[in-house]
Amino acid sequence: MGAIAGWLVLAFAVPAGGAPTAADTLLQVAAWPDAVLTEWPAHAKRLGQTGRALEPACEQAAPGLQQCLMLQEDGRRRLATAADLDAHGGQVAASRKAASIGRAALAGLSEMSVPEMPGRTIHVRSVGDGLDSALVAAPDAVHARFGASTVMAFPDVTTTLVWNRGDPDLDKMLAVAVRRAWEAADRPVSPRVYRWDGESLVEWAAARPAEPPPP
Repeated sequence: MGAIAGWLVLAFAVPAGGAPTAADTLLQVAAWPDAVLTEWPAHAKRLGQTGRALEPACEQAAPGLQQCLMLQEDGRRRLATAADLDAHGGQVAASRKAASIGRAALAGLSEMSVPEMPGRTIHVRSVGDGLDSALVAAPDAVHARFGASTVMAFPDVTTTLVWNRGDPDLDKMLAVAVRRAWEAADRPVSPRVYRWDGESLVEWAAARPAEPPPP
């Protein structure tokens, strides 16, 4: 099924009927890889969906990174589609809600020491509340809190990393760690590291894939 099979099959379900009502859903937001734009429609078609239900409710957040709306229904989360947005006031209202959720997700960031580098710290969000990648919707708030040198990474849906760039050894080590986490993830998002340029997230760094061993 491609790059996001784990996302589509293991974690989310296509709605059985029409668009849900706002009363029985909770709008959420998560980071997804670009592959969702092609793989979701194919997946939904196989399950009998048509029309706007084939369009994921996603916006381009950065190169290789989508900001997608999610719905909480019957104890499970699923990807929202264009067909769902009317129940939430349309795309503009949903985007505002997503940004609000992203700002609220800042509270889940924890400062952690870097074992390999005494005295160095980073901030990690890996709470398990379904909002661990919601900061994709509020990079300006992350930048405002941690300063102009802030960078962010979303290797998988359950982890967001935030640190202040400028230490070459730390930056290199964390860029490599992001790629390795992305390669090992069940629901990978992006191997890239991003920064806020005042208007949008842009790619700042990306570790190269490991060289294959010689034959």
